[in-house]
Amino acid sequence: MIFMLFFTTLMFIAGNYIDSMNWFWEKAGEYNEKIVMAGLQSTDEDYKDYNEFLDTVKKDDKLICLERTAKGFRGLDWKCTLGWNMGSVNYLFNSPEDMKTAFERLGIECDFGDIKDNSMVISKAFAKNRGIKKGDVIDMREVSDMEGSFSVDAIIDDDSFINFYVYEDSNSLGRVYIMSNAMEGDELYNYVKGIVGEKKVLLSERLADRVESQLSPVFFMFTAANILLSVIIAVTAYSVITGQYLKRNYEFAIYRAIGIKKSRIRRKCAAEILLMDFIAVIIGAAVIFVTEFVLNELYLKPRGMYLPYICGRAVLSFFISNLMVVLPMVLFKGRQMVKNDITEY
Repeated sequence: MIFMLFFTTLMFIAGNYIDSMNWFWEKAGEYNEKIVMAGLQSTDEDYKDYNEFLDTVKKDDKLICLERTAKGFRGLDWKCTLGWNMGSVNYLFNSPEDMKTAFERLGIECDFGDIKDNSMVISKAFAKNRGIKKGDVIDMREVSDMEGSFSVDAIIDDDSFINFYVYEDSNSLGRVYIMSNAMEGDELYNYVKGIVGEKKVLLSERLADRVESQLSPVFFMFTAANILLSVIIAVTAYSVITGQYLKRNYEFAIYRAIGIKKSRIRRKCAAEILLMDFIAVIIGAAVIFVTEFVLNELYLKPRGMYLPYICGRAVLSFFISNLMVVLPMVLFKGRQMVKNDITEY
């Protein structure tokens, strides 16, 4: 019975695996809170609106703007703990000086000694994930829709899965990164949105909103699977414990015959079930911790990945599963046992 209850603790490690998706985007989301990107749309009228917007931003003492090419670029893919290939966030700067200005606001420490046009900067975790070393040249035509080749000229010490590029193209400026020394997050985004107003200017969606919309179906399917598996475990475990308690009918009949109160019998059954569950949870917690430690240290970290040891989704998944299995036993086993009559034995 303890072994069956142990299966509910496996929902904890499953929840950690699913929530590890958020870990990959955490640093990118933190940086995105400090940068808003606005861009030019397509028509001549849009060009006029964009220029008016850009002039307003440049004149605003609260804001810092870095113009970049209007060309769209996508970054290198990476592999998450679930084995899926994921797209990455990218920031494209028109010069090494612009990249340095942005990094200062983002709090990123970087050696700019080798940074030049067509340089790429990625994190240590990203480099491990893709097997990339400093000095490697990436032919972007083979891995994405970008033009030419980029040299990995710096690797920063963080866990962000972001491509930072220098791509000098002053003839096709049409997008701008907007930052501030005084604002970030909702305050910065809403401030820039207020400047855009009714103008036909493309304002990028916040990364947190994009990630949530894309990952919410995954989280929903996991929750549904969690509930379904919990029901299966609950039905199986209830059948097993019912069979064990049937063998003890005479025991509980004697309790009733010698005058033990029904409430005390129900508490006895509940205590037995909860003790088994407690032992299962302790064993499960030990097994999960050791398993995650081995996975992280020997497999995931060397590949630029990480499995959180505890997260809200894991705790909730375990709580739902364990409650669905244990609660029916606690509620109904004691009630059934107090119905045994000594005259039947």
